[in-house]
Amino acid sequence: MAKRIGANQRKQMAEQRKAKPAVTKRKGKPTETKRAPRQLPKATAVLVKLALVIASVITAAMVGIPRAEEWARSSKLFTLREVEVETPPEISESEVRELIAVKPGVNLFEVQVDSIRSRLSVFPWAAKTRVIRKFPHKLRVKIVGRKAEGMVSLGGLYCYDQEGVLLPLIPGADPNVPLVYGLDDTLRNEDGALCLSESSLGGIRAFFERVGSVEKNLKNRISQVDLSKQDQISFMVHDLPTVLVIDREGDGTQIRRCTRLLAMLERKKQVVGSINFRHANLAFVQQAED
Repeated sequence: MAKRIGANQRKQMAEQRKAKPAVTKRKGKPTETKRAPRQLPKATAVLVKLALVIASVITAAMVGIPRAEEWARSSKLFTLREVEVETPPEISESEVRELIAVKPGVNLFEVQVDSIRSRLSVFPWAAKTRVIRKFPHKLRVKIVGRKAEGMVSLGGLYCYDQEGVLLPLIPGADPNVPLVYGLDDTLRNEDGALCLSESSLGGIRAFFERVGSVEKNLKNRISQVDLSKQDQISFMVHDLPTVLVIDREGDGTQIRRCTRLLAMLERKKQVVGSINFRHANLAFVQQAED
């Protein structure tokens, strides 16, 4: 039995030696024998080489090398199969596709990117338009929309963005932004778009920044602002029909008084027509008409 145990031990030791990586004996520390680098499967290697060739042809055609460009424009390798369109909610995807006027089957190099970008500039709500060839078979069109910062009344209702560009209202859409009125000056920017003047946009922002620096919750509740008078500002908040009047310039005292009085009216469920905070330590209240 002892002999059998010894034989088993020798067998296990032999198997362990086979499992260990071979080492090359040298003076000093032993080093592992370097293994040959792993090669890609033949099919994968062919695909990689083909991709590199196509990429080289695309680059040559894009920079205008004659023979490469001529071959690329006639090759079926670059047939357009898909037009991918991404638009903001204010812009109809179907209208965009109609203006793109490119259908699958054409050569991707024949697609006039600049012409498409120019045609899509007709949308007022478009801030940026990207038209990109995604080789070998896709055209991608992405329109980045403008974000409405507020709404103004200027002979009609318009939204405006952070640059003051006036934007048409979208039928059925609720922009959920404050309405500002009492402005009458507009201008056109370098692109020919109708915009608020610097003074008008600056006056709107100064008011909201002033309120927000004192009472952020009150700023978020503002629904209407009247900037028609030089020395005062009138405004209203959501869910309350009361007009609040404060000085155009001043510290946060009047705004803090607005917040306290509004909270009291809401607790008592009282309805008043207007409250004027422009007099020191006083608030003139006008009752709502029945």
